[in-house]
Amino acid sequence: MGSPPQVETAEGPPGESSKLPSYLSRHVHMGFSSEDVLALIDSIDASQSSHSSARWLPHIPAEILFRIVTFVPIDYILPWRLVCRGVRDYIDGPLMFSYLTRLQVIGYLGAWPKHQSRTRSHFTHKEYDEICFVRCNFQSVQAAESEDTAMRIPMWNRPRAVFRIEEKWYKILHSGDRKPKIDQVYDILSERLQTRVMFAGHDDAWGTLAWCLRLDSAVQDLELPIVSLQDHLQVDFPNKTVTWNWKDHLFRLIQTESTLRALIEQHKSSESPAFTFNLVEDCLRDVRRKRMLASLSSRPGGFPRVRWGLRMMPTLYGRPRYDVPAEGFNRLEQVENSAVSTLMILRREAGMTEKEAMQLRRLAIDRKKIDNELAKIERLYTNWISGVGVELVRPSYFRLPNVPSNPFAWDEKTLATEVDRIKKWTSQERNMSKVALLLEASAEVFKMPEDAFDDSISDL
Repeated sequence: MGSPPQVETAEGPPGESSKLPSYLSRHVHMGFSSEDVLALIDSIDASQSSHSSARWLPHIPAEILFRIVTFVPIDYILPWRLVCRGVRDYIDGPLMFSYLTRLQVIGYLGAWPKHQSRTRSHFTHKEYDEICFVRCNFQSVQAAESEDTAMRIPMWNRPRAVFRIEEKWYKILHSGDRKPKIDQVYDILSERLQTRVMFAGHDDAWGTLAWCLRLDSAVQDLELPIVSLQDHLQVDFPNKTVTWNWKDHLFRLIQTESTLRALIEQHKSSESPAFTFNLVEDCLRDVRRKRMLASLSSRPGGFPRVRWGLRMMPTLYGRPRYDVPAEGFNRLEQVENSAVSTLMILRREAGMTEKEAMQLRRLAIDRKKIDNELAKIERLYTNWISGVGVELVRPSYFRLPNVPSNPFAWDEKTLATEVDRIKKWTSQERNMSKVALLLEASAEVFKMPEDAFDDSISDL
């Protein structure tokens, strides 16, 4: 390959012609020293030499190989670790760190409580829908014990990463009258995220979705079961941060997504595919159950009730179901249904382009506007009826049918219906405004006394 290119050092950068390409030089700023970069290049060159056993591999310069690997989708990256030691070290080091920088950690507070609880006493249903996802974006990796040691450790070898909770989440949280009781609210949300409650011996913890990771179009549970996060994740609501041991969990996300992709391809190519839910959801449930079963074998006690619950779960891939547990014994099934439906919503959102996501959010805003306008017309109509003084039949179409507040939860049928509804409303918006003005004016006339015009000088 010739003499290796120079890189910038602490003594000062060399001439412009001797700099590494941008896709290599950026790794110097991520913690790579010049020796690190050259060691990776030498390792790859050695694996491609004429003496190497991998003669089937064409000689590709290390810089180009790095560039190629950067564009490999995350669910295809694991086989690349087998190319050579240099590529493996690059994937496990700087590439994994680049994944971390665009990763999003999402906490899920769970569904709106059906019964009266502390959560219901502090939030309305609408407010809760807006804060149920606690989205956290990468901020930094924590330094080592001493600053001198930290300077010598590459960023991807620092075990703990700090993510910052989005500001708009706090804006909603601090609205209303919650500010004086914010510490109590933090405690309630921490319990719902299961960061302070240890579920040792509690079967309900298995399969619960409290935290998940989003990387590109992939969304998976952060850990199964959630109790395994007890010593690995800390939430600091007052300081707006989430800290966790990132590397093993990120690698597990990539492994899980690779397994899911292979499973989808396997069943998609099957001659007679049949599914209980649909292709992706069946495969996602299958992967989650296997992860849970694998985690059972590493825990003392065996959790026999959880194993029994896994055997009683709905069958996948269209297989007939013979054993259905009685109501009250199907807790694991209920937890899975809630978790998978949430993951499917998040995966749909992650799989969209920014333009598609913005269009869907715009539809939700337009629908909310229609609902508010109809509520206004309903109030005006009610006032008009009271002014007439007779009982009239109230139309039932003042309110729109209920749909999920999150537009990413709309299925194809709901989406088509809402698009058609918004088009019709847009075409009739001017007429509806005139109706509202007419009702408002009529209600004002009814409020006037009967002799209001008796002293008028008009001939009429």
